[in-house]
Amino acid sequence: MKKIVDNHFIWWIVNNALPFRIGESNGFENFVKALNRNYKPPKKDKVKKLICEMYDVKKGQLCTFLSDVKWVSLTSDGWKDVSNQIHYTGLTLHFIDNYELMSVCLKTSEFHGDATASNLEQVFKESLDEWCINSDIITSFTTDGASNFKKAAKAIAPHIHCVAHQLNLVVCDSLEKDLRIAQLVTAVKTIVTLFKKSDVLMRELMQERERKGLSKLKLIQDVATRWNSTFYMLQRYMELHNEISHVLLYSGKRDIDLSDAQIECIGEIVSVLEVFEEITCDISGESYITISRIIPLIASAKVILEKKRMNNEISKNLISSLRRGLDNRFGEIEKDKLFAYSTLLDPRFKKVSFFSTADCALMVSKLNGELTEVELSQRPPIEADEDEPNIWKVHSKRVRALSDPTAGMHSGLKHYLDADVLPRKSNPLIFWKDNKDNWPHLHNLALRYLTIQPTSVPCERLFSKAGSIITEKRNRIKPVNVDKLCFLSSLPESFI
Repeated sequence: MKKIVDNHFIWWIVNNALPFRIGESNGFENFVKALNRNYKPPKKDKVKKLICEMYDVKKGQLCTFLSDVKWVSLTSDGWKDVSNQIHYTGLTLHFIDNYELMSVCLKTSEFHGDATASNLEQVFKESLDEWCINSDIITSFTTDGASNFKKAAKAIAPHIHCVAHQLNLVVCDSLEKDLRIAQLVTAVKTIVTLFKKSDVLMRELMQERERKGLSKLKLIQDVATRWNSTFYMLQRYMELHNEISHVLLYSGKRDIDLSDAQIECIGEIVSVLEVFEEITCDISGESYITISRIIPLIASAKVILEKKRMNNEISKNLISSLRRGLDNRFGEIEKDKLFAYSTLLDPRFKKVSFFSTADCALMVSKLNGELTEVELSQRPPIEADEDEPNIWKVHSKRVRALSDPTAGMHSGLKHYLDADVLPRKSNPLIFWKDNKDNWPHLHNLALRYLTIQPTSVPCERLFSKAGSIITEKRNRIKPVNVDKLCFLSSLPESFI
């Protein structure tokens, strides 16, 4: 019985990033005694031992499981523990099990020496060897745009430059190009800072909202490193600007308030940036397929931006800059095998969402070329002449192929593409589970490409978790224990 309770106690510590010695605190001991006077929580050294044992068991189970997994994808990023001046490299693994997308943190390694591409490559290969992961089953490796990570990743598997990171660059570049936008952002930031520093102004703002029967929303301050924090600041300002103007007027600070023209311009900027915020949120999930959403979302963004009608010259220029940024960074994405195949093999999208019909046709042709094992659908309108001389048979075959647009098309691929697309909220993995026997070759290809992670967001979440493990009160924790805790806390429910 004690072993079972200890096990639950350890998982509680792992999942909540609690100190190893929490079982020794007076308040907790008294609480446990009230529940069961015979139970004594493990002390710090015992907790460490139990976590190490749990790590070894779960690692062995996952290694055994991964030996049967056909395809995986990887993401990686770097992070620095400022309190201890320790650099970490994270590595996350993504795979499909029983038609569910799974993620796990393989390594949170302390990184020694210079972060060169060759050193990173060595760390990655050592981690993969430790987990007995063969490079042949790795479909992709996603990192940010840092040259050292890109080069190291390309030595392991086909590389993907994090889509979320690229979108961030598109927006940041566009915002930085226009000084007038920077001035508007600074003006809003000045107002937000004033309210944040003044309890009186903030209280009056809340009272004014309450007087109007509105919810008590708080102002949001932006962070220089993330464009979406600027978006959230501007968006919240637009929600509160009437009440803000009222408070500033009656507080004698009307001089820092914005004009109606400035407010209108900010409103248009927010409506433009909202497109990119929606895309970023949509593609940042780990529990659902995201790789196949990239082409449809980029195509939709281009259409939406093209149709937007703005009154202000600033927002018009912003739209033009954003459209150029999308073309520069994603102009060739529909020719990229990893993105194109995953979109075509997602029954919700198929060929529908390609911006370029020519690129779509090209990638369908290439996908068709990978399905040579299945008998092709040949229904030539021109019948073959059995008495035809051999010298002319090659010519006649080409004539029949040109006469029939579907000649040479893999029968399974043709039937799949001709079928109606599924509703957008459908689960493509369930579709392939149900149609495994109908299109077995397509099924296998779909599971291969839908495994891919198009962003390095999972690694960012990993380091957010690491940050909650390494706190001011817990800054002496060893990197080896950080690695074990990050791995254990990342395990899917089915592995616990």
